[in-house]
Amino acid sequence: EKWQSFMDEAKKYKLIPIVRLATQADRENTAVWAKPTATDILDFANFLDSLNWPVENRYIIAFNEMNRFDEWGGEAPNPSEYAGLLLYTAETFKERNKNFYIIMGGLDNAAPNDKVKYMDNFVYINAMAKHNPDIFKKIDAFASHSYPNPGFTAPPLANKQMGVTTYQYEYALINSFSDKKIPVFITETGWDSSKLSEKVVAQYYKLTYENFWNKDKD
Repeated sequence: EKWQSFMDEAKKYKLIPIVRLATQADRENTAVWAKPTATDILDFANFLDSLNWPVENRYIIAFNEMNRFDEWGGEAPNPSEYAGLLLYTAETFKERNKNFYIIMGGLDNAAPNDKVKYMDNFVYINAMAKHNPDIFKKIDAFASHSYPNPGFTAPPLANKQMGVTTYQYEYALINSFSDKKIPVFITETGWDSSKLSEKVVAQYYKLTYENFWNKDKD
């Protein structure tokens, strides 16, 4: 009832829902998110297929910042394991309805690369492709967390791999592994308004839209 009401409200206000799959706090360590399982994905697919969606494409993001230990059950990031779960997500959802649109979860663009708690987002993507060269042919899109790092305070500069243009580098890498165009959804970004004035933040958004995001909207 709760989620069908949400879908009905989205239709009423002409909004396109994008639903991100998530688990809950780990039972043994509540400081981290429980690692998703195939059973979780199956339950999500069955439940979300039972709803009446307001649009044809049923946008699904498969989990969040998997290159962080605290988003992966407190364990070291495991791109091979996630690639398998992502493939299962795509197959399971599309078996229920071909209009499910599967988006790979966004990665932390500022993660260090100690491979114990964190893994660099580009190292992670390459490892996924090494494990399964066809994984990016199985999804419909990927999410990008193009934060203006470091510290969510950096100005919007061109050609910055860890900034508001992170998505451009991720796009180039992911599409190098696919024979079809894999679009990007910028699902997280923004500046820290406790460190920058609202005037500066507004100016940064304006510059970003004018110089990057609107130019890449195809």
